[in-house]
Amino acid sequence: MKAISTALDGVSALKAIDFEAGNASLVGLCELLWAGSLDDLRSGVELFERGLQDDYYQNVFGDERGMGDSELDDFGHHLTHYSG
Repeated sequence: MKAISTALDGVSALKAIDFEAGNASLVGLCELLWAGSLDDLRSGVELFERGLQDDYYQNVFGDERGMGDSELDDFGHHLTHYSG
């Protein structure tokens, strides 16, 4: 837990995370690839965001779209299967 605290020390916004420094603190525990909001995932333009959006719209998992009450539900369901 101390490594996570060190990685996020002084960070006041998700987009402000220094991934290089954070990942140096987290070696052997996990790796930070992206940080942001659900809105960023749905409409952002960063490489990770676009990749996830493309995966969703390509409907890789054919049985998941149209199952929820809204597109947001479908997108959320997609996130549970996404492995990037």
